[in-house]
Amino acid sequence: REFLVESDPEVILIAEAGGDGSRVDDELLAVYRRDPVWSAFSAVRHGRVYRLDSARLSVPGPGIADVLQQVAAAMRDAENRF
Repeated sequence: REFLVESDPEVILIAEAGGDGSRVDDELLAVYRRDPVWSAFSAVRHGRVYRLDSARLSVPGPGIADVLQQVAAAMRDAENRF
């Protein structure tokens, strides 16, 4: 936990069911912003938190390529938010 706080990530990728590489919605981002640990991260303060598909991420196979495309899309979007 301390390592994460000290590293202050600029982008956070969250694996969840049905994630599609999009930014988390404003409601969830507001929850993170109210949390004393999450709110310390630059990624949370600047809205650079994205959802990835956990099912495709955790199963070896061609679905991994889809998740990599999600990561690439998230990184392109995050780059535009700096």
